[in-house]
Formats: sequence, structure tokens, C-alpha cells
Amino acid sequence: MTEAVTTVLGAIAGFLAKSAWDLYWQQRQDKKTLQYRKRLDVLEQQLSRFYWPIYIRLQKDNAVWQRILDRNRDAEDLRARIGESIESKVILPNHQETVRVIQENIHLAQADKALEELLLQYVRHVAVYAAMRDAGCKDIDPITLGEPWPDKLFPVVAERTLRLQAEFDQLIGRVRP
Repeated sequence: MTEAVTTVLGAIAGFLAKSAWDLYWQQRQDKKTLQYRKRLDVLEQQLSRFYWPIYIRLQKDNAVWQRILDRNRDAEDLRARIGESIESKVILPNHQETVRVIQENIHLAQADKALEELLLQYVRHVAVYAAMRDAGCKDIDPITLGEPWPDKLFPVVAERTLRLQAEFDQLIGRVRP
């Protein structure tokens, strides 16, 4: 009889130990899954609501900047008129939209001090630029008033965008060529 009791108690202890072990591993797996999903969600938000929109808008600025330089030519020149039109209808609205994205989603950037300063420099530059144009100052740029263009912003945003996208792609198992 004692052998039977020992066997039963051993079986119960084994069952309880295995159940506890299984529960531990399931909770550990659930925690990893939750962390994975959270990281994926954060990356998706960072990329879709902050980094890609800023990156694309800065690329747009880079693409049309040469035409803006044409605005300083003779007012009768076709290039000057096109440059002024691009400035008022493309560059300034693009800048305002970029500032809106920054203001509404800067929390998603997880910006370090360097990126934060570049973003704030951009916001100041755009504010002065828009105010100058509203005041009719069309022959000078914000650098004249001490608000230069943040040259390092695009490379920093490009690097972070591509790095975060690579992490996102890796997490979802996407292989990029």
C-alpha cells in the first residue's frame, strides 16, 4: 500500500512540476510575444507617422531646391517666375506640412539631443522663412536673420528611417534585395 501511495504522490508531484514548468514557459513565451508585438507597433508608428513622412518631404525639398535658386534672377525671366511659383506652391506648403508632422508626432521620433536640436532648428527656419515671405521679403533667406537651414537634418533622418525600416523588415521576416 505504501508503494502505491508513493507512486501516486510521485505522479502527482511530477504532474504538478510539469504543469508549473509548462506555465512558466507559456508565460515567458507570452511575454516575448507581447514584447515583439509592442516593438513592431512602435516601429510601425515611428515609420508611418514620423520618419517616412519627414524623409519624403525633405527629399522633395532637395529635389526642387535648384529651381528655388532661380527665383533670384530677373523678375521677367521665366526661370525666376517658375522659381517663385515653386517656392510659394511647393516648398513653403511642404515645409508647413513637415512642421505639422514634427509637432504632432515628435514623441514617436525618440529623438536624442542631436536630432531634437536639428528638428527645432528646422521649425525655427521654416517659421522665419514663412514670416519673411508673408512680410514681402522675397530677396533674402532666413540665414540672413540667423536661422540657417539645418544641413545635417536630412542625413540624420535618412539614416534613422532606413535603420528603423531594416529592423521592422527583420522583425516581420521580410528580406530586402
